[in-house]
Amino acid sequence: MREKNVTLTPTLAIQELIFKYGKQIGVDEWGLQKITSVRESITNVVRKAKEYGVTIISGTDLGFETGLEEIDMGKNWMETVLLVERGGLSPIEALRASTYDAGMAIGINAGAIEIGRDADIIIINGDPTQNVREISKVTNVIQNGKLVVENNKSIKG
Repeated sequence: MREKNVTLTPTLAIQELIFKYGKQIGVDEWGLQKITSVRESITNVVRKAKEYGVTIISGTDLGFETGLEEIDMGKNWMETVLLVERGGLSPIEALRASTYDAGMAIGINAGAIEIGRDADIIIINGDPTQNVREISKVTNVIQNGKLVVENNKSIKG
């Protein structure tokens, strides 16, 4: 994968959802039994990919609302958290997987703060390089150079 510049998107959040809340959301008995081995296998794949220098990017297969506190549509930050907690990435590696590396993988000019790149930036109340879970504490969002969320409130414009 590294030699051919193929990225790995492990989609950990959907697995974590089924592992933790499968019965609650109606997953059948076979699925509940299978998820434990799938979850462990993917964890090993992520750790091995990191060891081999494969580019890991953040993404999710979660395409439905769950109503759960941490794992739900629009809470893509959980994928970053799981890359650290389950996949063994450092917080900085997981943040890069969720920003720069993900942007490069799909060919968009984002994911880094540099002249000539799109100004898509989040402001976080905390330091996710020290505690990756603080990535969930977004206060402001700048999209394409314009402030669109300020103090957790959308700005109509």
